[in-house]
Amino acid sequence: MLFKSSHCYGKVIDKLHGEQMSMIVWALQMSGLQIPMLAPDIALPSTSQPLRPADTQ
Repeated sequence: MLFKSSHCYGKVIDKLHGEQMSMIVWALQMSGLQIPMLAPDIALPSTSQPLRPADTQ
């Protein structure tokens, strides 16, 4: 058996995953690809008054 415990095996998997993520991030940086990150609209309506449709008259 290559690994003596599942804990050791988990560390190896975590290391490989980290290296893989680093390679992906590096490749994206080298490609010049820009991924826009949209910020959520966090402006919430005031809760001091009930919501109602806008007056159209």
